[in-house]
Amino acid sequence: MRIRFALPALVAFLPLVSLLAAETSDANADALKTRIIAHARTVTADDYAYTRTVRTESTEGDKKEGHVIVERWDPAKPFEQRWTMISIDGKSPDADQQKEYRNALPKRRQAYYGRVAGYFAKPATSTIDARGRTIFHFASLRRKR
Repeated sequence: MRIRFALPALVAFLPLVSLLAAETSDANADALKTRIIAHARTVTADDYAYTRTVRTESTEGDKKEGHVIVERWDPAKPFEQRWTMISIDGKSPDADQQKEYRNALPKRRQAYYGRVAGYFAKPATSTIDARGRTIFHFASLRRKR
């Protein structure tokens, strides 16, 4: 007789448990997102030096062209010297390439962890994967210009 009454009670209780788990999951994801944003805001472009490799490929008709540029960011150097082009397609850049690179410097963005704060401040949904990790889904990371 107890089993007969316990089964309906269990069936009625399960949706409540899953609802509470979803709310807890959302709260945990919001707390995680808040911690990520707070930590990212403590990191600036001047905190780390790094070397970046940029691979580009363009296609015009039947012609494909690709380049590999290696550049270095060093915040310990004077402002005008922080970006340095190391190589283009495995070779040292010539004077014209260096000049073109220097002229493009004002448009160059630094890649650093602090920029994550801007991404995570945007609306997102979250899910938990099979391994229990929180995955954030952003509708768009494009910046308005």
